[in-house]
Amino acid sequence: MFNSRKAAYLSTKTGSWRWWELGATFLSIISLVLVVAILFLASNRSLEKWAFPIQPNFLVAVFTTLGKSAMMVSITSSLSQLKWQHFSQKHCPLSHLDILDEASRGPWGSFTLLFRLRSIALLPCVFTFVTLASLGIEPAAQQILEFRTRRFELDLVNQTAEFSMATT
Repeated sequence: MFNSRKAAYLSTKTGSWRWWELGATFLSIISLVLVVAILFLASNRSLEKWAFPIQPNFLVAVFTTLGKSAMMVSITSSLSQLKWQHFSQKHCPLSHLDILDEASRGPWGSFTLLFRLRSIALLPCVFTFVTLASLGIEPAAQQILEFRTRRFELDLVNQTAEFSMATT
């Protein structure tokens, strides 16, 4: 009876982690959809015609950061789970456990995994490549939207253009 209680407790614990990962994946997908929607709304429009009080660049930055963070929850969790699959399929040195564990902890561990286990573990290498590629998501997102300045020529002869400037 004690073993069945313990098994039920452990299954609820592992099940809650799966829901956490699925929720993070779902949040990442929603963030991506919202970024695409914002880009669709802002395409070929001037900034003056933007209807919302928050600028589109800010919204894109927030949703890409949120999506990237949620995506990394799923990827690091998957890398942690893949190390056990890696050992269940074949006999491996114990150093592989350390390499896969470090890869689940961040970009540097992912970078070292690509050089140490690239031909041995294909799926963890794919996840580590996504981890390394995610480093460029936020800087790239900041460059997505561009609002060009427009030049107008005055047709008036002997006229000067004036503009005001505030310094405080």
